[in-house]
Amino acid sequence: MTKHSRHTDGGQARYTDGGQVRQTEGGQDLIRLGVVVMMLGILSLSCVPSYVMVQVIAPGKIDPGPIKRVAILDFNDYPSHSGSGRTASSMLLAKLVEPGYYQLIERAQIDKVMQELALGQTGVVDESTAKQVGKILGVDAVIFGSVTSWESETRKGTEKVKKEVGTGQYQEVEEREFIVAGPKVKRKKEIMKEVLVDEDYLTKNAVVSTDLRMVNIETGQVVAALSETEHYSKKASGASEIGKVLADEQILNSLLGKVIQKFVAQISPHYVMRSRRLMVADDEFTKRGNKLAQNGLWDEAKQAWQQAVSLNPQNAAAHNNLGIAYEKMGKIDQAEQEYQTALNLAPGNAECMKNLREVRELRQSSEGKKE
Repeated sequence: MTKHSRHTDGGQARYTDGGQVRQTEGGQDLIRLGVVVMMLGILSLSCVPSYVMVQVIAPGKIDPGPIKRVAILDFNDYPSHSGSGRTASSMLLAKLVEPGYYQLIERAQIDKVMQELALGQTGVVDESTAKQVGKILGVDAVIFGSVTSWESETRKGTEKVKKEVGTGQYQEVEEREFIVAGPKVKRKKEIMKEVLVDEDYLTKNAVVSTDLRMVNIETGQVVAALSETEHYSKKASGASEIGKVLADEQILNSLLGKVIQKFVAQISPHYVMRSRRLMVADDEFTKRGNKLAQNGLWDEAKQAWQQAVSLNPQNAAAHNNLGIAYEKMGKIDQAEQEYQTALNLAPGNAECMKNLREVRELRQSSEGKKE
């Protein structure tokens, strides 16, 4: 038979059951308090503004003017890494193809001209060479440059690190049954101690630099120039973390991609991710559309918001959110119209003004115009 004993502590009943302490009234109060805290947390989360990510085409930092036909020559290699220049020029070509702003000359045509001029033998392209090739190809501009750094370094070693290990000895401790609430109970826990152990580590550093230029063939003017460097540095300890470190080529190509993207952002409209806030309203269809959009169901969300504005044309939130849906789908004109309607219904609303301004910039960019 298990022995039970009852104790009183300030009006709070406690029972001892086989050496384990259980609290009743006070413990129940704590549990109830924990439930209330959790419910308040859930309610507060429901009030957090909902944001979605939309991929849009942002304008370039410079106006290239009448330049449309462009040839990208192979960049000069970094001396100790043959092929790095062609890798960089291929990456730039791929990134400029996406928005479709420029008419890009095929690589085969460029290679043919380079061979005819016996320029492919030297493997070095400068401004004079670039202009010569550009005139033969009949393009508006030529992009050329060099990979000026392409290096990586890996070091391995062993170091002493502190770790907790069990001693095989146990002690009785009192702690709550749940993390934030619940009665306190007594449990046996192993006594831990801190020791120094050997652990393998790996450090990896990398750097990529480029020097790129875009030259107007007709005027000889340098339209854009960028000398940029990207660095990578990481230390991993333990077999598990070391196994997750990327190979040198992956790291270098990732750094190169960042450098190339900065040049693209200078000279061309380009894809970027922008955050859009879904406005809230009390009607059923606006709420449904918001929930659908948050789960990536944009076609269904658009239909819900369309239903919302058909029932209440004065619903600024639904108009704004419908604009986000159109922007997500690349329908810039419709997005601008919905944002304008939302702003007319909610004058001075910061979110509506921001969305309308940015979508107008995107539309002008897609038309090759600048404000």
